[in-house]
Amino acid sequence: MRSLYIYYIPCTSLRSLYIYTLHFTEVSIYLLYTLHFTEELEEFWPFRALLTELTRRLSYCVTSELIPLMEVAGVMEARAKQLYNAGYKTLTHLANADPAVLSNTLENLHRKQANQIVASAKEEVDDLLTLPKDLPSAPLISL
Repeated sequence: MRSLYIYYIPCTSLRSLYIYTLHFTEVSIYLLYTLHFTEELEEFWPFRALLTELTRRLSYCVTSELIPLMEVAGVMEARAKQLYNAGYKTLTHLANADPAVLSNTLENLHRKQANQIVASAKEEVDDLLTLPKDLPSAPLISL
C-alpha cells in the first residue's frame, strides 16, 4: 500500500483496471470457446472466419493492419508499428526485405534481429504457400 501512496494512485483507478482486465479475459475465453464450437459444427462455418479474425485481434490487441506483422517471431506491437510506418506492411514485404536496409531504417534494430525477422517472415510466407498434403485434386478426364 505504501507504493500506491508514493505514486498517488487512487484505489478506485486500480479497481477499475482490475475489473476491466477481468472482463477482457472473460470475453477472450468466451470467444475461444465459441470459436471451438463453430469448428465442431459445420453449419456455423460463416462465423468461423469472423471469430478467427476477432480472436486474433483480441490476442494481439492491435489494429487490423498490424496483425500480419505481429505473427512474425520477434515482432511485438512497437516493432510492428515501426515496420508498418517504414513501409513494410505485409509478410511479403518483410520476407523480401534486405536485413541491412531494415536495420538501418528502423531505430534500435540490430542487424542480428533484422536477420531473424526476415528469416521468420520467409518461414511464414513459405508456410502460406505450401500446399496441404490432403488437398483434393480434380479427377482426371480421359478423352
